[in-house]
Amino acid sequence: MKCLTRAYHQIKMFSQATKLLPVSRCVQYSAVERCRKGCTSSLYITGDKTSESCAVLTPYVELDARFKNVDKLMKNLSSRGINIDVKQLQASWDKFQTLRNYKLELEKVRLSTNAKIKSALAQSSRNLDELKLEGMQIKDKIRIASKELWDVEKIAVIGGLSLPNDINPETPDGGSEKIVHMFKQQPVTDNNVPSHVEIASRLGLLEYYDSSYYFLKDDAAHFEMGISYLFMDRFREIGFVAMSNSDFGRSVVVEGVGLDPHDATSVFTLEKESDLKDAISRLHLVGGASLVSFAAYHTKTITNTKNLPLRYVTMGRHYNPDDNKGLHGLFSTWQSSAVESFVVTSDKDRAMEEFNSCLKETISLYESLGFHFRVEYLPPKSLRRWESLRASFQMFSRNMNQYVEVGSLSLCDDYISRRLLMCCETPNKVGQPLEFTHVVSGTLVSVPRILGCVLEYDSDCFKLPANVIAAAM
Repeated sequence: MKCLTRAYHQIKMFSQATKLLPVSRCVQYSAVERCRKGCTSSLYITGDKTSESCAVLTPYVELDARFKNVDKLMKNLSSRGINIDVKQLQASWDKFQTLRNYKLELEKVRLSTNAKIKSALAQSSRNLDELKLEGMQIKDKIRIASKELWDVEKIAVIGGLSLPNDINPETPDGGSEKIVHMFKQQPVTDNNVPSHVEIASRLGLLEYYDSSYYFLKDDAAHFEMGISYLFMDRFREIGFVAMSNSDFGRSVVVEGVGLDPHDATSVFTLEKESDLKDAISRLHLVGGASLVSFAAYHTKTITNTKNLPLRYVTMGRHYNPDDNKGLHGLFSTWQSSAVESFVVTSDKDRAMEEFNSCLKETISLYESLGFHFRVEYLPPKSLRRWESLRASFQMFSRNMNQYVEVGSLSLCDDYISRRLLMCCETPNKVGQPLEFTHVVSGTLVSVPRILGCVLEYDSDCFKLPANVIAAAM
């Protein structure tokens, strides 16, 4: 059987060999601390830090297209609740480009002057001293220009990397969600419905201590394995390749997908004393079933369009700090078992096709379980920075009298690809500028969350769905 051979499944977050941030409280670096540590960005290394850190890659940052429609960008930021001074950022970007072009011109003059000096040396020319003086003056100008360029670079380029993805037209305008699918009727609830933790403890299915430490036992552990294989096997049947990803990711990839590697509410950081000074080499605990782990495989890659789309699926651990305000029990665990999908396509239209295909297949899987659920397109305020459209699979918590997200599917466009240089080329366009791939990703199912909802649907017993039992065999 695929189910666990032991009576319970232990989930424990800590070990003595590493230091995990946060432990029980959020630990964050202030802006001043980041500058002092030289870690304003792990993704983009500014010119003044190149001697201290090795640039793993240089993200493609081209803001001219974003600034062509400033009103659209400002509306995007406002609807997401992100506070960025677009006018100031645009002015900094324009200044950055001017200084960069000025420095390039100085470099051309320096090379020309050096060539003249070499020629004068060979011919024993009388104006050699004048040329050497001119060369020294050019070097001073380059040094001054470089310092000014680096100061502006920190604001313009790193500020530009903080901009979110564009918003897809399918994303509902305003602050309300858009229900795109509903299966069965919402369960009846009242004030006497116990929580899933109480139900599972009484039925001998769960030992729960806090968000970081709990045990699934007996049928709950069987449910975890069965539903994971159910989703995994279905997506393999439709052509997805099964992957086994790393549980860890570097800061450069974490920031590349759109997370803040210095924010303890976004990602867990494993630190050793020898690594504290190197912002890029920090290691993060993300889990194999995560966007970061998939993105790491395609960072700095070029894929021929004839091999696209690439479709991957995996099941495993997903680690996320406890930032689920208002949720409790299995709805807010730091570690969860999950099934994650990742699709790479060549353009926006094909990405939308893959999004709709994955959405349809996932809806079919949830319907096969027989429980009430709904699918919503979330408004901009609920989107993460890399998302242009997000479909949220939600089940109802009778105890909390609200819907809880148990899975999601995200349209990322080429936002991540531009940052991590995930490129593609067409066979008949070899030698032409590379294009960036488009990504569709999603946590198809979060096992603890769906388990919590299912437990609350019937507080007297817990019966495994037939297809879940079959998938575990």
